[in-house]
Formats: sequence, structure tokens, C-alpha cells
Amino acid sequence: MLISIVIPVKNEGRHIRQCIAGWLGQTLPVHEIIVIDSGSTDDTLSILAEFPQVRLIEIDGSQFNHGTTRNVAVAETTGDLVMMTVGDARPFDDQ
Repeated sequence: MLISIVIPVKNEGRHIRQCIAGWLGQTLPVHEIIVIDSGSTDDTLSILAEFPQVRLIEIDGSQFNHGTTRNVAVAETTGDLVMMTVGDARPFDDQ
């Protein structure tokens, strides 16, 4: 089973590194992480660039809508299962 992670963000520089690292450290491998950014002005984009596993979709902040933005990202996934989360989430693993 291929797992896709979708994360909508805006100015999550304080938290996004831990979020991405947590997903990449899970027992079950993550197939892809798609981050959809709606106009970050902090260091979010440079942090995301540290992770070659992340595919970034950028939209203008005026286009952000909770449902539509997530639907845009989900349409880009290639996994069998899509997990939606947020930039300040902290995934954990029992192992």
C-alpha cells in the first residue's frame, strides 16, 4: 500500500521540519509528501527544500480555501491511501 501525505501550509517555518521528519520516520514508509503552500513569507519554503521527498505546490494566498486547497493537493497524489494533516502536527511511531 502506497501512503501519500497532504499538508496545507502557510508560514509554518516553526513547525514544518519536525512534521516532515516525523512522517519520514514512520515504520510504514511514506510514498510521497505533498505540501500545498498558500503564500508563506517566512522560511517555510526553504525548509521544505531540505526534503527531496516533498513535492511542493504553491498557490496564491487569495486562492486558499480549506476544502478546495486540500482537493487540489489530493488530486496530485499517486498513493493508495491519502493522509491529510497540518504543518504543526507531530506524527509518532510506536517502534
